[in-house]
Amino acid sequence: MRAFVVRPFGTREGIDFDAVGQRLIEPALLDVEFSGDTTQAITEAGSIHEDMFLELVGAQLVLADISIHNANVFYELGIRHALRPRATILLRAQSVAGDPKIRADVPFDIHGLRYCTYDPEDPAASVEDLKRSIRETAAAYRVDSPVYRLLPDLVVDAAKLRVLPLELVEQIDQARRAKRKADLRLLAEDVQGMRFEEPALRLIAEALSGVGDDAGAVEAWVRLRITRPNDYDANHRLATLYAGQGDLTRSDQTIARAFSNLTLTDSQRSELHALRGSNLKRHWRAAWQDGPSVEERQRRALRSPHLSEAIAQYVRGFDFDLDNYYTGLNALSLAHVQLGVACRQHETWRTNFASESDAAAALRELESHVERLSTLVDAVLRAKADNARRRDDTDPWLLVSLADLRFLQTDDPGRVVGGYERAASALDQAQRQSVTAQLKLFARLGLRQELVATALAAVGGDEPAAQARSDLEALVFIGHGIDSRSGPERFPGRLEGTVAEAIEDRVRAAKEVAGRAGRDLIGLAAASDGGDILFHEACSRVGVGTGVYLPIPDELYRSSAGFSPIWLRRYLDVLASREVHTMNISPLIPSWLDLRPETSSWPRFNRWLLHQGKVRTDRVTVLALWDGQPSRWLGGVANMVDIAPRRGVAVDVIDLAALVSPHRAESKTQQKAADTPVTAA
Repeated sequence: MRAFVVRPFGTREGIDFDAVGQRLIEPALLDVEFSGDTTQAITEAGSIHEDMFLELVGAQLVLADISIHNANVFYELGIRHALRPRATILLRAQSVAGDPKIRADVPFDIHGLRYCTYDPEDPAASVEDLKRSIRETAAAYRVDSPVYRLLPDLVVDAAKLRVLPLELVEQIDQARRAKRKADLRLLAEDVQGMRFEEPALRLIAEALSGVGDDAGAVEAWVRLRITRPNDYDANHRLATLYAGQGDLTRSDQTIARAFSNLTLTDSQRSELHALRGSNLKRHWRAAWQDGPSVEERQRRALRSPHLSEAIAQYVRGFDFDLDNYYTGLNALSLAHVQLGVACRQHETWRTNFASESDAAAALRELESHVERLSTLVDAVLRAKADNARRRDDTDPWLLVSLADLRFLQTDDPGRVVGGYERAASALDQAQRQSVTAQLKLFARLGLRQELVATALAAVGGDEPAAQARSDLEALVFIGHGIDSRSGPERFPGRLEGTVAEAIEDRVRAAKEVAGRAGRDLIGLAAASDGGDILFHEACSRVGVGTGVYLPIPDELYRSSAGFSPIWLRRYLDVLASREVHTMNISPLIPSWLDLRPETSSWPRFNRWLLHQGKVRTDRVTVLALWDGQPSRWLGGVANMVDIAPRRGVAVDVIDLAALVSPHRAESKTQQKAADTPVTAA
């Protein structure tokens, strides 16, 4: 998370504010994993005022030192209070008895606000107090701005004030178009703590949903919602994603959180009511879909209160926004179901009411409701279709909705087939599955079965949907390369056979474990000489498929790797028979990451490699050929061994040092024997 510090500079009125920054503020922020500083830390060209405004509106946390009456500090504090409702912490030096240089008074307008104090002679003594205040402020949702306490409806969209680096926007778009889930997850990590984190996360989260990575999208939206608890986009997307994962409780909670946003438009309220209706529909289907017969399913469906509740939510959403025609169509479809089942299960229907007259009146009201709703939905869809024809727009969901309306309004199979055939031509497989799921609902309840059969044939609904692999385990390999002639001994060439055998043993064992669980094993690794290539070769012998993951394109990687002729031939053999994935088109990290010194290509490659495994399966293990020593550069095996467990990935280490030691001792013995003079017997 990102913080911005508002304070005087230098020594003013007896306080060394630079020392306070270095000894109190910086250590506290570092320990609670916040990044950020004052505007002095921004070195890029541009207006310092613009940078200041952007930080004040965009930072998740602002620390303002009000120890002295500094006009700049109070000006910036006022801007923060006007732009963000929460997460502003005030600091103040303690008064020192008898020292007139340190003020004891606080301006009237902020006199009632809480603040953290520190000793200007020993600011480091207050680090723990400040850390506790930062944690509690970040975790709470209390409004601390006096402005927002009086004007709770005030809204400032920080995302619109942020300008994203063009290179980052292009990378997100490239990854989205190529459906590279791991690249998008990596970018979501990369932007953490950056000044443009919030708008970047929104763009990345949308892209992750677009490529079907719901887990990655959830993580991105949750991160954004930490700083924007009532943000409509974050809560709306999360509610949809949680429902798709089957977590209806969390989805309902998220919808309620979204409704707490007092600035919702009618269109947004319509969408939220539609989500509630969808969740209630899921609850309703769960109540009857396992019934052993059509009659029993009908009885259960009619008894469930969720059916009427779902219809009511869809209707309410349609009332808020008639343009949201899909909400009205859902209400109409469920009302048709309720009426159809009620007519077939009269005894069950009547037992839901206190008297026969109440049951009959309710049925007549349901019939009138279906008729009125059908007329309204029909009018809206016709108007939408006319507008689409004028614009030459072929919205596939509008075509589907028109076909669904025909299905509800007519008994003519030809008209129903014609509507669905026209819609089907514009649908992908996932969209077809969504359409057929609704049609099969009618069939499971014994309603309009002949029409369902013809509609399914027109849509092509019997094709199986592509499902993500759940029977898969991934083995991500990282290991030392073969020693160069000039470097220190770590993986000597004479040890190649021993290491290859050790790697093959681990791969074979992993394959056996996966096989006993009914899962396949895949391998992921780079292709450097030494461990990487030995891993690919071992997997081939064991019968495990692998993919090659390179930090830069093959031509650049090959020219910079310094392969010997033998290893180059083996490298080319590995690439010839495997799918190759590339992280960057250049050896340099993206320019927008240049200002982050802790980011370099190899640690970033390790994170990317882990993401490549995790987007394929949640069962990922790192196999590390490691001598137990720190890496000689940023990244390397030690870095992977460190970061993998923090991402929930187990690490299996092949102890290279233990493999080297016996060979080193044997080599020394052989050398000693060779140096010993042979004497005559």
